[in-house]
Amino acid sequence: FEDATSLSQLLVRLSSSLPQLCELAIVGESPSQRLASLSTKSISIQVLNALPNMNQLKSFSLRWATPLMCTDSELSTLVSRLPSIEKLYLNECPMYPELGTELTLDILPLIASHCPSLRHLALFVDYTVPPALNIQPSNHLPRTDDRQLNSFAGLESLNFGHSPVIRDSLGLARRLSLVVPPDCKLIRPTIGKVISGATECIWENIYKEVGEFTTVLSAVRKEEQRKADSRIRALEEE
Repeated sequence: FEDATSLSQLLVRLSSSLPQLCELAIVGESPSQRLASLSTKSISIQVLNALPNMNQLKSFSLRWATPLMCTDSELSTLVSRLPSIEKLYLNECPMYPELGTELTLDILPLIASHCPSLRHLALFVDYTVPPALNIQPSNHLPRTDDRQLNSFAGLESLNFGHSPVIRDSLGLARRLSLVVPPDCKLIRPTIGKVISGATECIWENIYKEVGEFTTVLSAVRKEEQRKADSRIRALEEE
């Protein structure tokens, strides 16, 4: 596909002729234009509006040169109409990550609340933006009363893709531990020539630490939640 219009038209036709489609993968054509002219190749979330009409869709993958243009709220609205989705890969590795994204860490609990069957998630998210959620400073462990945040019950993998990341690996892990289960595999593919070598090395080390910290903190949170639930049941039985 060379542009968003042709992609949008295809999705509309597919949703009309194959409403029972279970799996769909879209691979866009790599543009040859300079960075300044790539805006014509960008796609907005509105291009994907026909997806929910495929009411049996369980797997959707999108690969495109430029980041998907959408906000947390817009993506939340789309996935709220995809309750059966199990695999969602939304252009986690754009060729031009320097164009940026409006998606933030806040999108994760929103997706968790709408997609209970989700097992694999890949997103291009700006992890450098502080979350708007009421989350504690990074030097604290998860608290039981953080459970008002929606978390993924069965998520098996979270792919960071080319997402920019903060240097505070413990802080990011602290926030991720509130939404991902302890056994969720955190993935970051090799970026290669897309990012400079120095940045690549820094990000690789940070994401490695994030994965290690998140696993531990998620396990702590799960155990605290188990103990709290046990205390509540004991009080109810008295």
